[in-house]
Amino acid sequence: MHLEVETLRKNENVVNSYFIQFTGELYSLVLVNRDSVEVYAVKDANKPSVKLVHKAPIYEAIVASASFRPTEESKDWIAILTSLNHLYLVTFTKNQFVVAEALDLVSPELRRRIKVDEDAGIVTVLDLKPFIETSPDGKVLAVYSCHGFLQVYHFKANSSVFSQVMGGRPMGENSLEKRLKTERIVDLPLIIPLGVFTIIEVKFLHSINEETYAIAFTSRDQNLKRHISYVQLTIGANQKLEFTKLHTFYPHLKSLPIAMVPLSTGGVTLFCEKECLVFPAQPNFPFTKSSVPPDCEIEGFGTSKRLAVPVRAYCSLNDSTTLLVDKKGMLLSMTLECHNSRIYHWNLVQIGLLHEADELVHIRDTLFFTSSFNYGTRLVRLRDHIDTFEIAKQFGEIVDFYSFKEGYVLSEGSIDNHRLLFTRKNREFVIETDTLVAKLTSSSEEMFLFTLNMAKTDSDTFTTSISLTDLNTRVVLDTAEFDPDTIVRDFAVIEQPTGPILVVYTQNMNSQYDGAFIKYEILDSKLHEQLRSRVQNATFSKLVSVGTKLFAFGDGLCYFELTEEGFSLIQSGIASTGFVNFVAHFSGEMFVVTDVERGARITGVNERGKVTALSNTILERWPLTCACSLSEEMLLVGDALGNVFYVDTIPDQGRYQLKVFSYVNLGDSINVLTKYKDRVMCGTSNGNLFLLSLDAESEVAPALSDRYVIGQKNSPSPQPQFHLHTLSSLPITDVPLSTLPVHRYRR
Repeated sequence: MHLEVETLRKNENVVNSYFIQFTGELYSLVLVNRDSVEVYAVKDANKPSVKLVHKAPIYEAIVASASFRPTEESKDWIAILTSLNHLYLVTFTKNQFVVAEALDLVSPELRRRIKVDEDAGIVTVLDLKPFIETSPDGKVLAVYSCHGFLQVYHFKANSSVFSQVMGGRPMGENSLEKRLKTERIVDLPLIIPLGVFTIIEVKFLHSINEETYAIAFTSRDQNLKRHISYVQLTIGANQKLEFTKLHTFYPHLKSLPIAMVPLSTGGVTLFCEKECLVFPAQPNFPFTKSSVPPDCEIEGFGTSKRLAVPVRAYCSLNDSTTLLVDKKGMLLSMTLECHNSRIYHWNLVQIGLLHEADELVHIRDTLFFTSSFNYGTRLVRLRDHIDTFEIAKQFGEIVDFYSFKEGYVLSEGSIDNHRLLFTRKNREFVIETDTLVAKLTSSSEEMFLFTLNMAKTDSDTFTTSISLTDLNTRVVLDTAEFDPDTIVRDFAVIEQPTGPILVVYTQNMNSQYDGAFIKYEILDSKLHEQLRSRVQNATFSKLVSVGTKLFAFGDGLCYFELTEEGFSLIQSGIASTGFVNFVAHFSGEMFVVTDVERGARITGVNERGKVTALSNTILERWPLTCACSLSEEMLLVGDALGNVFYVDTIPDQGRYQLKVFSYVNLGDSINVLTKYKDRVMCGTSNGNLFLLSLDAESEVAPALSDRYVIGQKNSPSPQPQFHLHTLSSLPITDVPLSTLPVHRYRR
């Protein structure tokens, strides 16, 4: 018996995007997604559009990429870094993608050749975003993917190298370690030790000359203090890279660095949370009085708190002008006037409100490309106003899901961009809402939808409300508003012969133990408050109803009987030792509970009517996010790492013995696990939807995580228990990267 995984929807999240000469003389828009590389032709008309011309899937999760043009090449290449610490140099020739070079960044052979001390942490996994950066002339590539050091690669300026690669002649063995011993397009890397510093971002400065390069990187030390440092790279007579540490600017940065923008003078502009800094090309670079605003604080560079911009994306138009997009979607222009390597004027101007963007690429003239996790991909034209043309729209993460006989309702997105998708009899409708729906449920008899809404105020605080929607007409009938100091923690629906009863638990933000239960009845399609009962010396995070009983979970478990007079406490007890972040109904008056400290367990009311733990605890101190009961014999539990655990529940003398049978990795944090007809709907933080179902007859197939392994798409996992069915596959016009020719040469 194993689980079948059917992919219902998959979002294409752009890791990086470029407008480069990748396929030939014409420029193309190249999108490096999480698991593919796409090439688009851009039509710049009155209404600009794009057309997909090539696509290659990649069976490893891409975490970073960079474009560059090797010496004596007329086309651009792409460097791709995957989650397995593999580096691929990809080019396009003879109408196909070609892997010109493949490197294992932490292979045993590489460790022996570079002779790095084990204390440098060569195989330590990063807890920050990895980076790939290329020098402006395309000769040097810097990769940061492991703690303790920065790897720098030098591309050999030899025309015979590229003629053999582009000729498509297979040469030598396919073994990665054997290829490390042969002459390559790139030399073995120069290792720059970082010690206790953890890199936040890396940028190449404008080259000082043809044989000298400078790298700027922001970092944090073991005391969590933040710095910016310069390193100089020199190509020696034997074409080997050497480095010299130029300078670390002190004192440390006062706020978190967000983005570095290289300047034509050779320095960088550093945008932090609370200030904007300009660093010169050299530590002793003299600033003129008009270089920056007059509030310079540290000798050697200038700072301005008035120009602080929380940058999310940027692109350079020329040596003096750079466009920026901040976290609120404001488009800005930064202009520098320089002479003799000195900055004489620095100006930052707001152009207009665009939208949230993670990538900003200049296509041509006034046409730009943007991509965003919450807004999808768009073309933008700047005139006297900003025109946007949608390419592919998406709404980000799956927030909640509720199913009924004829369909389901899905909430997705973020505070700023969201929607409520209603599917009924295979038809999709969008329910208009001004707020993000954080939770939704429905009445079993009436087509009433109850939603918990979240909205952001002008002061960046949040307010909550409860809405009643008629699913037949898809119209919001009524909304119960609450004071800004009152937040709705959860709600539950209790079915009564006279109609559904809505019970809401609210909490006062100024007092942790000042809460209240509020009872609402539905009269004339309106929410009418019937009862308000204060709760003192207790706090709850989740509500679940079973029949006429209300179960409230927090530091403990209390369950109440709803009467005409109010909520009558029946029993209370300890259900968890930490904050409960998810509760799913298991059977009868038993529930699957996940909390921060104790992991997952079954708890509830035993045969004697006492609140107690009814199982052992599994996955302790694990980032669990949700759970779902398939039956009394099995559970599904999801976590923030993208794993879905298949758990056996074995009856044992009035209790249950929980045992993790197997798991599958879906790549992104599991936000939702909910029963849908005879299967389970799974929604991820990446906006992907999967259907999980049990299959007791099929043979066991490879785990889903195997599809990310290059060259091993069909290889079995050590303990395969899950099966993948992709019914809605993405359009593919080229072969997978795992089967692309890997060309190399010998002396």
